[in-house]
Amino acid sequence: MTQNLCLCHLQSDEIARQLMSLDAVALSPENSNKVPDHAGLYAIHERSGECLWIGHTNDLRDRIFNQHYNQGRDESAQSDLIRVVQEKKFKSTRPDTRAMAQEWIRENCVIRWFVLASERELRKHLKPIWGKR
Repeated sequence: MTQNLCLCHLQSDEIARQLMSLDAVALSPENSNKVPDHAGLYAIHERSGECLWIGHTNDLRDRIFNQHYNQGRDESAQSDLIRVVQEKKFKSTRPDTRAMAQEWIRENCVIRWFVLASERELRKHLKPIWGKR
């Protein structure tokens, strides 16, 4: 399910609208093979529609599943998405809430994405919108 889009002439609100109009895939490990290992823009949100995370990467599958989903499994690992869910849903970032946050993500979150030629192309186009970290 590769979803390609040229962002060259779109404004940020149109990019968001296009992204949210794509088919959603549940954010669970068994769906990792549905996400390509290409550069792209992605959104992780609740099934209800509340956006939890938007990002860009050179490897969609790795970023979404290895960094956002899996890196919260042990105390030493960090996942910004898991931390966001811990804060919003469990009101705590204690290590004992990581497994609960990961399960909540698995049951309640979906992902959508665009495949792009490269992350560099995306950064060049979105720099005026997102700026630097």
